[in-house]
Order: sequence, then structure tokens, then C-alpha cells
Amino acid sequence: MSEEKIYRISIRGELIEVDRELYLYFYRSRRRIKYYEHDIKTEVAIRNENGEITGYMPSKEDSLDRILESGADFCDESESIEDIAIRHLMVDKLRQCLLLLDDNERWLIEALYFNDKSEAEAALVLGITQQAVSKRKRKILINLRNFMNK
Repeated sequence: MSEEKIYRISIRGELIEVDRELYLYFYRSRRRIKYYEHDIKTEVAIRNENGEITGYMPSKEDSLDRILESGADFCDESESIEDIAIRHLMVDKLRQCLLLLDDNERWLIEALYFNDKSEAEAALVLGITQQAVSKRKRKILINLRNFMNK
């Protein structure tokens, strides 16, 4: 004679008969809640074989103050998400505007602003004076500004 086990859970002080699956789900959920609300927030005593406390294992959840004291570094929150999004949109637009320049203009802007070349170095490559590079750069930047404002 195989007798089936009866499973009950307590809801608002009343025992309710349930099947095994619901019983396991209910108690696992309660255990998970206890873990999040208590277990990860408390230190655990480490005991030797005699039952004496030999140390403590810190909690798995830590306070912001203790994390900062340990030297942790967080990202700079001085720039808002909106500012970051706007900057990304402007960079995308600038990339599109750079494509509107002719090859020589694009090379000059890339050399000066992306490849960290000086005006004098760009002048040597182009075979012109530094002053001519400066004039070209100003003209190109005005064109880029106009493209950006369209």
C-alpha cells in the first residue's frame, strides 16, 4: 500500500493542502527571499572544530562607504545621460559632414585633429607653408560648421 505524502503550506495562519510542485516552489521562493533580505547582508562567523570563533567572513552585500574606503573608483557622474547622447549624435553628424569634404580637405582635418599632426608637419607633407595650412584649416572648419548647421 503506497500512501501519498500530503503537502501543506501556511498562508495567513491557515494550512492549505497543495501538490508537491507548488509546495517546493513556495518554500524555495521563501528561502530565496530570506537569502536576499538577510543572508547576504550579515557577516558569518568562522568556527574551528572546537566551535570557537576564529574569524568572520564579511557579508556579500557591502556599504558604499566601505567600498569607497577600499579605494574603488566609480565613473564620473558629472556628465548626464542626455549630454552623452547629444555628444554621440553630434559626433555622428560630424562624421557625415566630414564625408562631404573633398579628399584633400578631409586629409588635412584628419591629420590635424585625429592624427595629432601640427600645421607645420602637414605643410611639409603638402609642400606648402604653415600659414597656407592655417588658412585652409579655417576655411574647412567654416564649411564644416555650415554643414553641421544644416
